[in-house]
Amino acid sequence: MIRTLAVLAWWGFWTLLNGIWGIPWMYMTGRIDGLYRSAMWGARTGVKLAGAKLEVRGRDHVQIGRAHV
Repeated sequence: MIRTLAVLAWWGFWTLLNGIWGIPWMYMTGRIDGLYRSAMWGARTGVKLAGAKLEVRGRDHVQIGRAHV
């Protein structure tokens, strides 16, 4: 329960922070890649705060250049 609250607090804080700098930056530069990278970093950090772990199996079947879930 505490980890869940920590993750929700982190994601809320990170969303506000990204909104403050990211949206104006996106409109000034016309590029979204900085905002996207920052948002993905914040999402991964939140998942790590929750204690989730990632295990990759069967990488020999992954096709390069395609999205996989």
